[in-house]
Amino acid sequence: MHVNLWHGYGPKRTANQEFRNRIGANAIASNATSWIPQIIEDLSMRDPRVIPGNPREALMSPEQTGLAAERLNISAPYVLWLPTYRESTATHHAALHDGTPFSAVTHSEVMETLRRAAEDNGVTIVVKPHPLDSFDWSQMGMRIITDAELAAARVPFYGLIGAANGMVSDYSSVWVEFMHLNKPILLVLPDLAAFKSTRGLNQPNFADFMQPWIAASHDQVARFMQQCRDGDTVTYDGPREVLGLRTYDSILKEFGDAVATLATERRTPAILRRAGE
Repeated sequence: MHVNLWHGYGPKRTANQEFRNRIGANAIASNATSWIPQIIEDLSMRDPRVIPGNPREALMSPEQTGLAAERLNISAPYVLWLPTYRESTATHHAALHDGTPFSAVTHSEVMETLRRAAEDNGVTIVVKPHPLDSFDWSQMGMRIITDAELAAARVPFYGLIGAANGMVSDYSSVWVEFMHLNKPILLVLPDLAAFKSTRGLNQPNFADFMQPWIAASHDQVARFMQQCRDGDTVTYDGPREVLGLRTYDSILKEFGDAVATLATERRTPAILRRAGE
C-alpha cells in the first residue's frame, strides 16, 4: 500500500509544466477536502482513497513546541514567514519557475512594511525558506532558519510552526494547517496574477474566501503584528467551511482509523497496520 503524504496540499495547483512524475499511490492524505479532486487529477491518480488530515500536524501541539524558540534563540513573540519559492534550485528534473521571482526590487515594499510593523510592535520575523528556493533571503536582513539549524537544535519544522505567534505566507499549504491553531495569518500576494497564470490555483480560489487575510494596506499589516504581539485568537469559520477542513482534534484519530482500515483491506504487513492504529 502506498499512502501519499507529501508536504501538504494548499491553494496552488500540484501540476507544473516541469513536473512530469505521476504518483501511483493507493491513498492520499489531505485536510482540505474541497481541493482534493483537482489534486488527484493533477497527479493522475486512479481512484485513490482519501485519508483526512496528516499525522505531522501533531507536531504543532504544545508538547512539541514548548522549547522551539529557546533552542533556536528566537526572541518571542515571533512571526514565521513561509514563502513559496518562485524559482527553484536545479533538481534532477529541472529548475521550476512560478509567478514573479523574488528580488530586493519586486518584493522590497512588502518586506519593508512587514519589518517596520514588526519593529513597532516588538515582534521578531523569522523566515524559513523552502529548501529548493534559489533566492538568497539573507540579503533581506531578517532572521533566517535553515533545515540544518532545526536539526542541530532538535526542533521539528512543525514545532517551529506551532510555537509561532502568527504566520506570513502566500501559496503554501502550511497556512491551511496553521488555521487549526486559531492564530493570526497574513497572506502576502504581490504577484497573484502572475502566479495564477503560471502555476495556477486550485478551485475554489483561495483569494476569494481568504480576502480578509490578504495584505492590502499598511494598517492591515500593523493590525496583524498587533494581534501576534497580544496573542489574539482568530477564528476561520468561513474558510474552514469552504475547504471542508476537519477540526484539529479529530484529524489524528480519523487518519489512524483510515490507514488501519486500508491496511487491513489490502492485507498489508502487520507493521503497517500497527503504525496506523
